[in-house]
Amino acid sequence: RRVAVIGAGAAGLSAAAAIAMSAAEEVPPLPVHVSIFERGGAEGGALLTIPRHRLPRAVLQSDMAAIVQHPNISLHLNSSASPASLLASSAASAASPGPFDLVVVAAGLHSPARLGIDREQERCAHALAFLSASPEQQEDACRGEHVVVVGAGPVAVDCACVAKRRGAASVTVLYRRGWGDMPVQQLERRHLQEHGVDFVGHSILVAAHEHTPPAGTAAAPPGPFPRCGGIRVQRVAPLDHQSAHTPNATPPGASGGRGAPLRPLRGSEHEWSDV
Repeated sequence: RRVAVIGAGAAGLSAAAAIAMSAAEEVPPLPVHVSIFERGGAEGGALLTIPRHRLPRAVLQSDMAAIVQHPNISLHLNSSASPASLLASSAASAASPGPFDLVVVAAGLHSPARLGIDREQERCAHALAFLSASPEQQEDACRGEHVVVVGAGPVAVDCACVAKRRGAASVTVLYRRGWGDMPVQQLERRHLQEHGVDFVGHSILVAAHEHTPPAGTAAAPPGPFPRCGGIRVQRVAPLDHQSAHTPNATPPGASGGRGAPLRPLRGSEHEWSDV
């Protein structure tokens, strides 16, 4: 069997490893070869955006090497491919001649989720772009600033902790649900607390304002990420099914963001001018 995998990120590498290793464990071993096609110049994909304090690069490189060096796996970097082309007879290669019997699409999700607020792309930075940036670019954007991270999943936790490590004056996680509803492990909640990140629950971002330099000062040169001049936040009531287990008190180790208690107040709005 000839299998093609499109994408050498976490999903693509995992799929290739599972197929090749499962075939090798059969008695007798099944003749399967897996070809991974990666558009970029290195394997890893979004794994490379995980901060080094959470996933040391030596550990990541060792795990990826164990997969791509498997005798029944070949990695093709800088190679764009589509399912249709790989299933056609013209897709022959030295490592895996002839058409492929199966194509696994693991190309990743490169289009960011949007909030739908006005001028969002001009005033809000996307998480993947921030985590993919160099430490110098991150520090240039964060040092001395008040940073708000919208969302409370693992990627949001990474953004918040990195911003604090890069010298942000404060970092607040803004989430539409409560502290107990965050889709993360307890370890990630502890990371937020250890980094001194604030948390504001039952709140949504409804506007990001234009950044204007203070009167009498020259505009700073454009940085690697968009900047805003403050935001408008709206408190929202918790969903009915969350009411029984969503804490309304400030979680341990988090100030609740500018001292605001986590009491859901439907329809209330307030401005944060220093974001």
